[in-house]
Amino acid sequence: MLNKGTSFTLLLSVILLAYSCKKDETEEVPLSTFSYELDGVPVTLSSKTELTFSFGGMIIQTVGEETPSKILYIKSPLLDITVKDHEDVIQPGIYSGKTYYNSGYTKEVSFSYQHSSDTLYQSSFTNPITSVTITKISRSGVFGTFSGEVLKPGSFDTVQITNGSFAIYTYQ
Repeated sequence: MLNKGTSFTLLLSVILLAYSCKKDETEEVPLSTFSYELDGVPVTLSSKTELTFSFGGMIIQTVGEETPSKILYIKSPLLDITVKDHEDVIQPGIYSGKTYYNSGYTKEVSFSYQHSSDTLYQSSFTNPITSVTITKISRSGVFGTFSGEVLKPGSFDTVQITNGSFAIYTYQ
């Protein structure tokens, strides 16, 4: 049996040890990153404000995961990605091109790229060559890879988007 002095010392030691192991609640959230190659030219962006994602028009930084959605928007200054699945909730997995369900709804990935000449390139509406792999969606952010092709309106000019990756964090 321990005496009162030894018990108090032991209890105080356990409390101090537990407190010293407590995770710092003010831990810095990393910068969001969005990188890809545009016709072989590397593009890398890092930001806390210019890279965002939202579900079905509601910004996840505000609503968290309370409302699962069938649409995911990933926004950057030049390239935007939209993932839609009208029959299921967006979750980790591979999404590519455009698939028609028997119900008439679609599962699709579309890209739009704002060229420096103010020309908006977009993926094909009928047969997009696009792919997004979502590796993780959580309260902390959305993470994954992407590649595809966008077309100049009214022409056959294309821009290849390859080796894309994103790690977009939420900031409170």
